[in-house]
Amino acid sequence: MNLFIGNLNPETTITNLRKIFEEYGEIITAKIIYDNATGMSRGFGFLEYTDKFHAFDAIDNLDCTFFEG
Repeated sequence: MNLFIGNLNPETTITNLRKIFEEYGEIITAKIIYDNATGMSRGFGFLEYTDKFHAFDAIDNLDCTFFEG
């Protein structure tokens, strides 16, 4: 199941993003979207979980939390 992760700090890395979300299940892919012109993060990304119930668990526990500012 794919999750949209929004409102990310521009300093957030894929490694840090994976680390916080891996507590809730196995992640297949993690991606942060970058602007082609500037190379800076656009403030959102995507995660893909192996199991949709792990994704629902992550949503329930991490929705509206502060991460790296």
